[in-house]
Amino acid sequence: ESIAVAVNRISVTVSIGSGKPEGRHSDGIHIFCGAMGIHKQEIVQLLWCLLLVNIDHIHCETPNFVIVGADCNNNGDCNTVLTCIDKKCKYPCPGPCQGNTTCEVHDHVPYCACKPGFSGNPFTGCQEEVPVNQCNNNTPCDSLLACINGKCQDPCPGPCYGNTFCVVLKHVPFCGCNPGFSGNSYTGCQEQGSVDQCNDNNNCDKLLACVNGKCKDPCSGLCSDNATCEVHDHVPYCTCMPGFSGNPIIGCKDIARYSHRCLITGSRPPGKKIYRVERFIKVNFYAAFSHCITHGGRLATVESTDENALIKEEIRKTGIRNYEFWTSGTNLGGDWLWMSSGDVLSEFRDWNIPEPNNLGGDEHCLEFYETGSNGYRWNDRGCNKEAYPICE
Repeated sequence: ESIAVAVNRISVTVSIGSGKPEGRHSDGIHIFCGAMGIHKQEIVQLLWCLLLVNIDHIHCETPNFVIVGADCNNNGDCNTVLTCIDKKCKYPCPGPCQGNTTCEVHDHVPYCACKPGFSGNPFTGCQEEVPVNQCNNNTPCDSLLACINGKCQDPCPGPCYGNTFCVVLKHVPFCGCNPGFSGNSYTGCQEQGSVDQCNDNNNCDKLLACVNGKCKDPCSGLCSDNATCEVHDHVPYCTCMPGFSGNPIIGCKDIARYSHRCLITGSRPPGKKIYRVERFIKVNFYAAFSHCITHGGRLATVESTDENALIKEEIRKTGIRNYEFWTSGTNLGGDWLWMSSGDVLSEFRDWNIPEPNNLGGDEHCLEFYETGSNGYRWNDRGCNKEAYPICE
């Protein structure tokens, strides 16, 4: 004869012979049944020796043992994890518990709770929790993560395009070309035919910068007339020549007599502009101007409502909140103009009231900054302050 038994909820079939093995008592073996209710053909906590010897019979010793399906008049007739339902001892879970819940029984009563990551009423169904913002900036994030859309996330691949690798240092992703590829890792690396000289500035002499895969002089075309340019650790610095003063990028004035300012001008891009927010670096106005040039563009100009809206949309896509973004607007020479083109600001202007106010007497550069319910508006700011560049 065989009987189905359960050990730790695993069903096992055991043969029970009619003979009495030598050295065994004729009244079979006594075991203690577990507290968990089981079906009529199962026994909890079976002793391992049952699997080794034949016995006459099995006797279950526990005053509380009541099997599932036993007759009952009330809960007291059932095991504590069972409930008397329709005169039968039954397991009440999941019972009243609805979607995305757990159910446990204590003293005959089922208790419902939402699963981890869910919240709400477990008796009507729990919904997935909407995570709150972990961050507003990079500060609370691990150094290998960046604050993106309110969460500390891996910023890689981020700005890196095809055939590149990405590493993170102090929240900032850095791109490089994969072995066998070369070019600009921010626009995409190509399989090596004619090998480029560099992937980044580290491949170049400290007096050169990596521009479009070539080690070039970053001073070329950067500084205005009456200014000199020196390179330190790949970065160009402009300085007015002796006898001149002013902004060396816009133009240096003859100290002895007034001279017209010399501006860097560039051809206006044909058609609709494309703006790019460099959301992984924060630099001062002059470094932002240089950064856009060395990456094949120029610091942004804004001449219409449409262009203003385009920039705001690009800022919104970064997920960065409550911070500043550089344009090429400046009044270092007197009037407000776009340094990238040399043009005076058009009739369209989006200054936040009461800007520009030249607070502290040193706010001569134009930025976008968030103003609460008004969104991102124009503001004058100190040119040596740090912000994210907007290139076009």
